[in-house]
Amino acid sequence: MKKILLILFLLLQYNFAEILDAKQLFNIEKIKAKEKKITQSKSFYGLTKIDESKVVDIVSRFDGYITYLNTNKNYMDIKKGELLYKIYSPEISSSIAELEIAKEINKDIENKVSGKLINLNIDKNEQERLIKSNNKDVFVKSNIDGIITQKNVNNQSFIEKGKTIFQISQIDSLWFIASVYQEDLSFIKTNMKANIKLDGLENPINAKVDFIYPVIDDSKKTVDIRFIIDNKSRNILPSMFGKVELIKEEREVLSLPRSAVIKRADEYFVFIPKSNGDFEPKKIEAKRVSKELYEVYSGISKDDEVINNSLFLYDADAMTNRLYDVNDEEW
Repeated sequence: MKKILLILFLLLQYNFAEILDAKQLFNIEKIKAKEKKITQSKSFYGLTKIDESKVVDIVSRFDGYITYLNTNKNYMDIKKGELLYKIYSPEISSSIAELEIAKEINKDIENKVSGKLINLNIDKNEQERLIKSNNKDVFVKSNIDGIITQKNVNNQSFIEKGKTIFQISQIDSLWFIASVYQEDLSFIKTNMKANIKLDGLENPINAKVDFIYPVIDDSKKTVDIRFIIDNKSRNILPSMFGKVELIKEEREVLSLPRSAVIKRADEYFVFIPKSNGDFEPKKIEAKRVSKELYEVYSGISKDDEVINNSLFLYDADAMTNRLYDVNDEEW
């Protein structure tokens, strides 16, 4: 047996130049190249992130003093129309007094003063409330649902116009950003189906590729891809770690099992049985598409016969060079 393996090893080093005698072998199985429907998938790791398009800055358009701070903690849940804070502003107080006088004098002047207040983010409902109230504190309310992701003031703080007071982020939907090596980019397309599994959550999340970022990370040589995740249940948090499986649509290919294909360096070969009982190696163009399957591009046609357990024919060479590992689970 050792002599047989040594002879086969030497023959393979000459690029399969000669036809081998099948009588030297045993347990040879023939199979045919078949068209088969396949679904490919690849997995990548990533993190959840707040949707940048759903982040709102609350900025004051006038100077004033915080008299009451309702949203006094980071990550508070806030509803649209809910009070954020009350602020006293000498500028607004003066304009409200002007508006009261203008209402008694001239409609054009009233509209001008009211328009000025609207530009300062004091709508007509708030203007009327301030006119009727003895307290001239302005009520500032949230214009979206969300959580407070940034708080830059405290109770009794002085606010300068143009200063960002809060940042409110909607989290009813989140982004999942995965990093992909550039050699895998050809596999990925926008709207491609995906399953996202987040650590700490039992059920996977169905999603699609929303955006492929047009920038490569110089240090990692990776590209970010984005998915949108529904989070109405609020059980997903920003910065959660997870893995996304991208699934390519089913397609029909000419295929051979892994056991029928031999890879030597960057070339692929199969053994073709001959009519006289011998067999010969033949180079093919192929690509591994799953753990146990190769897609064949050229070299053989549908229903062509090949040797299935062809690896046995050069087992000594394969094991010496670690070309094949039966325990290898990755591809």
